[in-house]
Amino acid sequence: SSLVVFRPGPQRESGWGPHADMSRSRDKKQTEDLKAALGIDPDKQLRADRQAIVEDQLEFLGKLGFGATGAVNAWFDGFVSFLKGLTLPQGTGYAQRQAFIIFMELTTSPIFLLVLAKILQVFYEVENFVLLVAVAAFLPFCVATKTLFSSIPCPRTAAVTSNFSLLFVFGVLTFFGLFSQQNIWITYVYVMVIWPWLGVASMIARIQIGGDREQNQFSPLWHLPLLGTVGAVSTVMQIVAIKTLTICDATVLVLLDAVWAAFPACLLLGQPRRDLHFQFLKVFMGVVALAGLYFFGELNTTVQFDIAHAMFIAARVMLTWRSIYVKRSFVTVNDAEPLQAPPENESLFLNSFQPRKHRFRKFPRPVLFALDVIFDSGLKDSEFHGIGPLGTMDLHILTDFTYMLPVSALLCWVTESDTLKYGLFPAALGELGAVDLGSQAEAETVRRLATETVFSSGDVGVIVVIVVVFALSMLVGPVSASRGLFDRGSSVHAWKYRPITLACPFVLFDVLYVNSDITKFQIMMLGCIFGSLAYYRAGLWEVFKRRYLLISTMELQFLQPSALRELQRKSLLEFLKKTGTDDFGIFLLETAIHHGNNVRDIMKSTGLKVWDPRPSATAAWKLAASLVVKAVKQQKALQSNKVNQRTAVVQWVHSVVLGMIDEAVDRSKGHGKRLQLAALHSRLGDKQRVFRRLRAVLEKRRALRSKKRAGLSTAPMLLTTAGGVLRPYGSVTQPLKAGTRTGGPPAPPVPGHLPIAQGMTHGATHGPGQQLALNATLQSEASVESPSGTQSVPGTMQYNQFEPRGVYSMGLPVVDEAILPSVTCVAIAFGDSSKGQLGVDALTLKHTIHCVTIDELRAKDLVQCQAAGSCSFVIGASGRTWGWGSNRCLELGLRKEVAQVDTPKLIKHIRDHPVVQISASRSITGQAHTFALMANGEVFSFGTSMSGALGLGAPKCSGPTILAMTSTVQIRQVHCGARHTLLVADDGHVYTMGANTKGQLGTGATSSQCAEPTLVTGLQAHSIRTAAVGDDHNLVVTTQERMFAWGSNHCGQLGIGKVADSHVPVQIQQLQFEVDDSGICSFAAGGQHSLVVTRRGKSVFSFGSGASGQLGLGMVSFEDSAFRLYPTLIPDLSGKEHRTIVQVAAAAEHSFALDKNGELLAFGENDHGQLGFLPHHSPLVQRGPVRQPWVKDLRSEPSPMDGEKCVWRPTLVTALRNFRVGMVSTADRHTIVLAH
Repeated sequence: SSLVVFRPGPQRESGWGPHADMSRSRDKKQTEDLKAALGIDPDKQLRADRQAIVEDQLEFLGKLGFGATGAVNAWFDGFVSFLKGLTLPQGTGYAQRQAFIIFMELTTSPIFLLVLAKILQVFYEVENFVLLVAVAAFLPFCVATKTLFSSIPCPRTAAVTSNFSLLFVFGVLTFFGLFSQQNIWITYVYVMVIWPWLGVASMIARIQIGGDREQNQFSPLWHLPLLGTVGAVSTVMQIVAIKTLTICDATVLVLLDAVWAAFPACLLLGQPRRDLHFQFLKVFMGVVALAGLYFFGELNTTVQFDIAHAMFIAARVMLTWRSIYVKRSFVTVNDAEPLQAPPENESLFLNSFQPRKHRFRKFPRPVLFALDVIFDSGLKDSEFHGIGPLGTMDLHILTDFTYMLPVSALLCWVTESDTLKYGLFPAALGELGAVDLGSQAEAETVRRLATETVFSSGDVGVIVVIVVVFALSMLVGPVSASRGLFDRGSSVHAWKYRPITLACPFVLFDVLYVNSDITKFQIMMLGCIFGSLAYYRAGLWEVFKRRYLLISTMELQFLQPSALRELQRKSLLEFLKKTGTDDFGIFLLETAIHHGNNVRDIMKSTGLKVWDPRPSATAAWKLAASLVVKAVKQQKALQSNKVNQRTAVVQWVHSVVLGMIDEAVDRSKGHGKRLQLAALHSRLGDKQRVFRRLRAVLEKRRALRSKKRAGLSTAPMLLTTAGGVLRPYGSVTQPLKAGTRTGGPPAPPVPGHLPIAQGMTHGATHGPGQQLALNATLQSEASVESPSGTQSVPGTMQYNQFEPRGVYSMGLPVVDEAILPSVTCVAIAFGDSSKGQLGVDALTLKHTIHCVTIDELRAKDLVQCQAAGSCSFVIGASGRTWGWGSNRCLELGLRKEVAQVDTPKLIKHIRDHPVVQISASRSITGQAHTFALMANGEVFSFGTSMSGALGLGAPKCSGPTILAMTSTVQIRQVHCGARHTLLVADDGHVYTMGANTKGQLGTGATSSQCAEPTLVTGLQAHSIRTAAVGDDHNLVVTTQERMFAWGSNHCGQLGIGKVADSHVPVQIQQLQFEVDDSGICSFAAGGQHSLVVTRRGKSVFSFGSGASGQLGLGMVSFEDSAFRLYPTLIPDLSGKEHRTIVQVAAAAEHSFALDKNGELLAFGENDHGQLGFLPHHSPLVQRGPVRQPWVKDLRSEPSPMDGEKCVWRPTLVTALRNFRVGMVSTADRHTIVLAH
């Protein structure tokens, strides 16, 4: 089949008429014939064409509709955005928050309060402005009361009693006020004059007793009342002065705060602030001159500078000086020294250490920059604030909120008593606050006046609204102050114009609506004052920002020295000298970002050629050099390792040899029976030696008599050197006078003196009264009698060898009765062993229950034990000292390489000196220092003390070092506290050194510490017999049996009836009558409590804190106070026939009492087992009747107190039932006893 292609001929021109119709018909017929030939249905094709046309039309209409809708929506959105931009504020979240803070500052500013008061005066004829302050201060006072009562703990009974008393007094005063005054306003002021002071007294008491005085530097007794009273009086003075002044006048005087703040800032905030304000001295003079022109410069008007202006200026001066004083207090407490201005020359880039960028150190980094601006820039000198937002609110609550109500009510009662009956409403309305209008005639009169007056009920509503806004503004003031200083929406760069921004709306309101008398000249002067103040504050910000950028430059130089090469340094200095601070800051930022490479681009743009190679340009050379240097370092390291290995071997051999020698020397002294046998041989040898010397003396005297008979006595030069001893020439040439005593028994020994400590043979065991005279004989033969009759040895320090010192002068019965030293004495330790302070190794601790015996100290003739914070000490009769435990603070006197010793180790540095007493800090917190007293009265100190307790002027001492003062002043006793030390001299004087934050030095000085021994002048009139030292307080007893105390007393541990610290010694009067008859037998001082034993051990008193049972008075209930401010008798230890207490010991929150029969009683805290009972966390605590079969220790018998956290009454330590305890010493977490 063939396809016929139809090709139409040329079309004719379309037109009208029969020819056109015939042409169209013919074309149509040809098209139909063609479709029929091709098999196409004409109707179907027609329908498809029509459908396509309809779809095209619908698509066109859809596009047209969508376009029109989009255009309408876009136009509507633009119109809505335009309306929002006109009506609503636009900005980011930061901008909105900034606007909110500005609104808060605007509605809480002092000018806003003055404007509200001025509106009441001008438009509503209200004159009782002080009453307005008193009414507005009621809600802040309630907030302060609720905050303090809820945040400061108080015993439940005391809190209920105090709150009920306040409510009862409030009700009584309100009833009497309404009954007597018949007016609500007068009654309100009457009640508020009296009642708030009771609440203030209660709050002061709670803050004084329960507050943390270490964190709050302001005393609730005089700092906070003074600050609050100044704020309240200043507010009242401003509100009274505004009755006469205008808003513009008050604004001018408020803007002069910058001038008033400059004077105290120069005096109190350091030399940088003086230099800063001196730069703007001309600006200060100009502002004052403009203020003077504002008041007195108008020629046609006479302005009276009356008492109101002076009162307002005085109020602003007091507020400003109060703010500067608070800043000075915070700077002093936080040791925030001012930052010095960096140099603006080449020295800026010479930094060997990272520069200090912020004044404060203990606060988060985002707050540090704000604190620097607040304290150093001068932009916020007149703001009353604390450290941080919470600190600012607390400061306002403790001062203004607390004292505004009573002070303003009192001043209102004094100044507005005549118009007080009208309250806060116009006098034309009458006494709207009257309770009883009296007769009907008076009521009609009042009603008539209220009807005829121009004020309506709507005006009364407006007055109420203004008063409410005034009260809310005062209430929200601290929140606004804290947000304005420390909120993220209050940027420091916006502070420079903030006072002007806040003052402008009120000035405009005063000029337009209130103050019709202001002149154009005054408006012009006001604008000049605004401009001068803006220039001054912009300059302050410029100086501060410049200093901060310079410090940042120094920091960049220290952290990234490669970023600031020679070219960058010169460029930075050029920018600093020839451009503005902002330009310098931008250039510094770009230099830090580009690592200094931006300078090359700048030089390239200017056409200058400089040599500033990139750090990567010399990478190959640096790599080669680093490889060479690394190889050289490796060679040196190998050689050094070989040398170190050889040195280590030599040192190891040396240490082994020395250890063997030390062990041999120590073991040569003998143990047990060998020691007793050596003592017998020693006594026998002493007797033989004495007889030989006596025979030699007799033969010598016989020879002298024979020489005298032979006439040889005329040769005095021979006699002066006879026997190898030098004698004075007169003693051999002049005969003795008649009646001179040449013989007789020696002077009796000093009571309580044991000659074993003054040179007796080591190892000898003595009974009561038995003494050896060997060393005394040797000393008498080697000594020379001086013309004054005293004995002296050439080349040695003079001291009284018969003066009892140390443990021999404390009046301990176990020492005075010669029970110690003894061969059978053992040392027992119990408590915390985390730092080796129990004297046994870890393997031994695994096989013991709790109380351990230190076997290394058997047969050492121990006379004293001393438990310290993390270590322990004992002293032998020969004067040797052993120590063990932690040496991290050098408190053991060992080498600094030795961190801890688990078993007793002889302290070699002082083994050549006979030690008679050792004392160390018993506190586990703080520094650890140790003092050792020698037989000749010298004192050695070692350890660590940042408070100067070592008395050496240095915070650390690696080895025992003699205290310089003791070379001339002989010491009888040494006692160590937590951070201070007390020395008792032979003459009865007391010397102290160390920390003095709570008056523990007793010198009356207010300094925080003293690094040299200082005489306690308050005890010079008394001779001190002995002393006891707690963590921060001291107790001493005189020879007249009078007890004095001083130091920390926040828990009543001084026993003087109050809780205030004492910086000078105070006598405990309550113990005076007890000690007159029998004296004080023993006493001890713990962390926050004290113990005293009187009446020969029959009466035991305790005072101070008993929160953990350390007073021995039983469990403390919620109704009873845990503090005892006066000495209180312990019933379980007093008045018992079978019980005689000979020694008490205390530390931290626990105590011990030692009975004459050797029984040890303990009470107080037992968290670490320091009482001799198993601690509550010990796995060996008996939970039931079943016992562990593997426990075989004789001292493991369970006690009823095992597992108890606190022992509230004196309880016998059953673990020591097989021993007779002779001495006890305790520290914060462990205890050492000497027992038989």
